[in-house]
Amino acid sequence: MSLLSRFLTQYGRAQAFFRQSVKIDIKDFFDNIHRDHVINIFQDILHYPKEISETLTDLCTFNDCLPQGGLTSSYLACLTLNFSEYSVVQRLQKKGLTYTRYVDDITVSSKVSNYDFGYAKRIIYDMLDQKDLPTNEEKCSVTYDSSTPLIVHGLRVSFQSPRLPAKEVSKIRAAVRSIEKLATITNYRTTHTYRKDYNRCMGRVNKLARVGHSQHYKLVDRLTAIKPLARRQDVRRVRSTLRKLERYHATHKNTRWYYDRYNTANAKLNIIQRNFPNIADILRLKLKAIKPEYHHNAYK
Repeated sequence: MSLLSRFLTQYGRAQAFFRQSVKIDIKDFFDNIHRDHVINIFQDILHYPKEISETLTDLCTFNDCLPQGGLTSSYLACLTLNFSEYSVVQRLQKKGLTYTRYVDDITVSSKVSNYDFGYAKRIIYDMLDQKDLPTNEEKCSVTYDSSTPLIVHGLRVSFQSPRLPAKEVSKIRAAVRSIEKLATITNYRTTHTYRKDYNRCMGRVNKLARVGHSQHYKLVDRLTAIKPLARRQDVRRVRSTLRKLERYHATHKNTRWYYDRYNTANAKLNIIQRNFPNIADILRLKLKAIKPEYHHNAYK
């Protein structure tokens, strides 16, 4: 789930707007998550046996802690406070406060102006102390809507529903204009760079949908008109993948390896369809004839 989706789920779309918030930052979060915490996650939350949990912990840690930038680090970091965080959320809700956390960034928001967050900070500090997680006092701050737009995890919450900051919306529109300019360059829409930039831009535009922004559909239409196009090299690669799938269909059709490559080839055909429709139709027929078998072994 994305940051925006988490936030909207947490707050709801019909909440009254917030007046004040306190931000608490966990200092060196990943470095302070010891392998003991990770083992507990695999054993107590994911319910793996002890030996498997220890092996998985060895794979996910470095020098007995979570490495920053590791593929699994953010997920494991979010689960570190799994058991203690729920009770903190409930206690704060009884005080009319809303608690949110994104990795190491904790925010408590109030609908009341000039609220005293002393109690909230105390129980959060106690929760972190139990896990030996220090706070970064320099980054802890109280924000008032009367003095500055109230931003929580990248969203303005001074309205009846969360909104993206105006600057962020402007940046998204500028990104779309930039992609449109790139699309006018001869053959540039067939490059890997354009495809990567296009997908990144579409992802940013889709953030607008999650907050119900009126510009979302207009910007999607503009991007839809300049979708990436395929190259001859893409056709050759799909044909090569297709031959490999045909060769291994009888023996590997129920494996995850086969399942992933089949779906990758199918996704690439969607791009080839845009400017090589006849070739795409022929290759898609061949691909349909060698579908993977959908049962539990396909996900191993």
